[in-house]
Amino acid sequence: MKIPTLNNVIFAPLPENGTVKVRVKSYISHLDLVFQVVNKAVDCNLQSVLDQVGHNSPKGLLSFAVPGEVVLVETAPGQGSYCRAVVRKTVGGPGGSEVVVEDLDSCDCITVRLEDIGLLNDACLASPVTHFHGCLTFCEPLQSSVDAFNSVISEFLAATDGVDDYFYVHIYSHIFNWADIEIYFEENDISNSALSRELINEQLAREPETAEEWVRMKAVEPFRLSRGEEVAECTVVNVLSPSEIYLQTSLQVQPMLNYVLNEWLSIELLSVPNYKPFPMEVVCTWYEDLWQRANVLSVDADKATLFLIDWGDTVEQPLSKVRPLPTSMYQQEDNTHIPGLVIKTSLPGCSRGDVYTEDQLKQFVKFCHNDTQVTLKVLEVNKRTRSFTAQLTLDTPDPETQLCDVLELCHRHGVLQRSYNQTEPHQPSQSSRDNHTPEREEFRMVTGYLPNGSLTAVPHAQDNVGSTAAPVNVQSSSRLNQSQLINGGVSKQEWRVYKCFSGSIIGKLSWVE
Repeated sequence: MKIPTLNNVIFAPLPENGTVKVRVKSYISHLDLVFQVVNKAVDCNLQSVLDQVGHNSPKGLLSFAVPGEVVLVETAPGQGSYCRAVVRKTVGGPGGSEVVVEDLDSCDCITVRLEDIGLLNDACLASPVTHFHGCLTFCEPLQSSVDAFNSVISEFLAATDGVDDYFYVHIYSHIFNWADIEIYFEENDISNSALSRELINEQLAREPETAEEWVRMKAVEPFRLSRGEEVAECTVVNVLSPSEIYLQTSLQVQPMLNYVLNEWLSIELLSVPNYKPFPMEVVCTWYEDLWQRANVLSVDADKATLFLIDWGDTVEQPLSKVRPLPTSMYQQEDNTHIPGLVIKTSLPGCSRGDVYTEDQLKQFVKFCHNDTQVTLKVLEVNKRTRSFTAQLTLDTPDPETQLCDVLELCHRHGVLQRSYNQTEPHQPSQSSRDNHTPEREEFRMVTGYLPNGSLTAVPHAQDNVGSTAAPVNVQSSSRLNQSQLINGGVSKQEWRVYKCFSGSIIGKLSWVE
């Protein structure tokens, strides 16, 4: 089952270069407004559909959450009222025991427990979202007139606060439910009724004076690898755990990295007072004495949580150190695009939601730390997290054990238990099938999604009639453990391959009613 992202949500109120009739819900500054679309046909049964799905939807199916995914959450615990929300960021542990989400139908942010998140169905996604964020980016308030500037906007918005009152907003560009806008008094008189123009005429604001050419970037292409591809001369640049290892490949990245270090340091990005970053936007930030590209995970009043797409770090930066992305930071002089330079990997059997002890992590970084040189072989492409399950081999053997395979070193040093991991997936040999002798294959931990019935799991290679071990049955919201998987076998004749939406299962599963 695929978890929907904001790409799957209908944002009918936000046409590119289009005008919509709105009311204001909240106003904090000219770069932070929330609007409700007026006279938009909205399914009046949406709330009842959400509540019904919420009551029937199993919880605890996600071992981690990814920013940008759309999920179902209860607005107030125990009240039985649900909303569709987008994940903004996770807090508390590797997988995030708590998740900050934004209600897509009110633009309010709430914090929920990971185990309380449910999944949306197509019916919940079919109704358009009718609230959105707006940034009045076409004027800059004069420093000497900020209070008067805000008063004029507040008075205008207060005058249109009645049930039958509304005004018009023109959408110039947007990233999902955040938009650069201009406010107009009259729909058919855009040139003369713009609020920004009135503020400039009253000498409370000026037209934007930004030296750098910039755009709002929705995405930078990730570094692309395919299954089975092997890449030598990789350098570890950031290590969080066996589930999250960030690499740069010297042969392919170094020429781009040289360009980055030579060119980006010389970029003078002046303050942009008419700019505020949008969630999921690609921006640049001044971090560790270098302009770096980053994906915005979430935005607060005065800071943003960013993922550095070229180095693999997640950092919090004040908005004063965040700028829009200039053309030179995503496109070279020959017009070729610069992809994200970091490769996100995990070892076989490890998923983003796995939890490690402090001692395990200390042992892990003894042989896999920053600047470690490795060879990477892609075993699996994980589209949900835009990462790779990979076999990593040290270029220089570990001095204590003389081993090179990072997974084997994890076993040897007690970082991982063998029963939680599995080598590269493979089909049993023809001779194995002919002799009905199952190959031994260890399983990773998995999470299963099950609308009805129980989940049966068996090792990938043991799907032949010679196996006599009993199947493993667990309830839909349970998590299979080590002993259940190792003792699992085959007793059914018909099987189908089922890949869990978490991207963390390789095996044969069968539904058991």
